[in-house]
Amino acid sequence: MFSQLIESVLPTYIANSLLLMLLVSLLSLAIGVPAAWFIARCQFPLSRFFQWALLLPLAMPAYIVAYVYTDLFDYAGPIQTSLRSAFGWQSPHDYYFPEVRTLGGAAVMLALVLFPYIYLLARSALWNSHIIFFKRPN
Repeated sequence: MFSQLIESVLPTYIANSLLLMLLVSLLSLAIGVPAAWFIARCQFPLSRFFQWALLLPLAMPAYIVAYVYTDLFDYAGPIQTSLRSAFGWQSPHDYYFPEVRTLGGAAVMLALVLFPYIYLLARSALWNSHIIFFKRPN
């Protein structure tokens, strides 16, 4: 029983898991590090608000975010239903909407939930570092 699973689906599952891990890491870095740099090194309106607001995704479990994302953007969800009724489209062949149940969609949703961990590490490193790119006003 297990030998057939190992021969048939296990390589695909391992490859997809590694690719998902890579995509989530890259996307989380792409969101978390620039956000941390702006918060730690620049002063702009609402910077103190964003300093804490960027931590809010930690309050939502990843599976809840993924479920809401899928429910909102799926064919029967409110977004596509509203688009179809607003523009008079009758079937999925009348318009293009990206497939929501994909590896890319999962990577984006996980990155949006997990980037605060990178943001926190990068913000504390940049805040306390002695390398000054721009002088932060006191």
